[in-house]
Amino acid sequence: MKRLIATIGLLVMLPFAAIADDMNTADLNCLVIGARMMASTDEHVKNSGMIVSMYFIGRLDGRAPTQNIENGLYQQIMNMSPAALKTEAKRCSDLLASRGKEITEMGQHLAARGQQKQ
Repeated sequence: MKRLIATIGLLVMLPFAAIADDMNTADLNCLVIGARMMASTDEHVKNSGMIVSMYFIGRLDGRAPTQNIENGLYQQIMNMSPAALKTEAKRCSDLLASRGKEITEMGQHLAARGQQKQ
């Protein structure tokens, strides 16, 4: 009976592992974009690349702290086509902009709540 329960538990977890792998791959792709941006000679692009890289490293560390990011990053660099780079740059930019908007709104809400306490 214990084996059956353990087997069922593993089977239930499989879809979640696949989703996490897909999310890790997507975040590694964004890390590739950030790394390419950091190689730019344009200081604005380079600084933006640092922000992108730090954000997506944080996501990876939070979701899979034991993942070898270096190996994953290398694999994604070697496998991404120019078309994929363009598509992923748009997706990563949209994701980061959306999260940035949420953080800005959170700051505004907290400031408003702080004003109400005074």
